[in-house]
Order: sequence, then C-alpha cells, then structure tokens
Amino acid sequence: MAKQIVRTTLVFLFKESKVLLGLKKRGFGQGKWNGFGGKIQFEETIRSAACRELKEECDIDVKEMDLELLWLKKINVFKSSSFSGSEIETDEMRPKWFEISDIPYEEMWVDDKIWFPHMFAGNTFYAKFFFNGHSTITDYKLNLIPVSEFEKLRYG
Repeated sequence: MAKQIVRTTLVFLFKESKVLLGLKKRGFGQGKWNGFGGKIQFEETIRSAACRELKEECDIDVKEMDLELLWLKKINVFKSSSFSGSEIETDEMRPKWFEISDIPYEEMWVDDKIWFPHMFAGNTFYAKFFFNGHSTITDYKLNLIPVSEFEKLRYG
C-alpha cells in the first residue's frame, strides 16, 4: 500500500522587523518555537486550512488572499503582513513576536536555520530535508524558484 502524504500548512506573520512565532505547548514539536499551522481537513483548501489553524492557535485572522505562498511540498508555508486581531495564548501555542535578528534557532527545528533566511529575504523555494530522528539532518535540497515558475509547481 502506498504511503499517504499528509498535507499541512504553516503560517508566519510579520510586523515591521518582527515575526510571530508560537511555542508549541503539547503534542508533536512540544517545546519548540514555530509558525502556526496543522493538517488540512477533508474538502478544505490549503489557504482556508492555514487561516483556520492560525485562528485556532493564536486567535488572529488573516484573509486567504493575504497569504503569500513561499514553499511547497508536504508543508505549504505562507507568510503575511496583513492580519487583524491580537495574538493570545491557547492550549496549544504561546505566541511571541521576535525581532528577525533574535530568532531562537536553538529552540526550533534544526532545518529552520537553513530555510528561514530565505523566507526573510522574500524568496520562494522548494526544499526537502532528510532527517535521522528529529534533530539530525542527513541531507537536504533547497532550490530557489522564480515566482513566475513557482505557481506551476503547486503540488510537485
């Protein structure tokens, strides 16, 4: 039987020179800072799932059209500087704004320090990381993709 790919979302909000991260309080990734997101539910679009997860995890609203897609594959990574509401702590996440120069990489997934600079630079890219466990990268590929070509690769 073929392995089913679980599609997920991840959203990062930006305000001036800051990015909003959430400290995962339970489940997979507990104790790590990350963006906000989760699994796409049946009959839900990728963007609507991203908006729903953001609202559930920190009570911030973002419009689907304001989500800029950065990275595609198993995780669909978005960013936005247009949103409404103030972040609140939930049972799952504790949000906190970080200056981009002060990202707590030592408390995050090990691949973040490789691809976050591309996100901060406004690049679109395809990335694939190979892990031994959850804390050792054995190999990775990261290719910058021009925006004009990016949308053509939507689920490649």
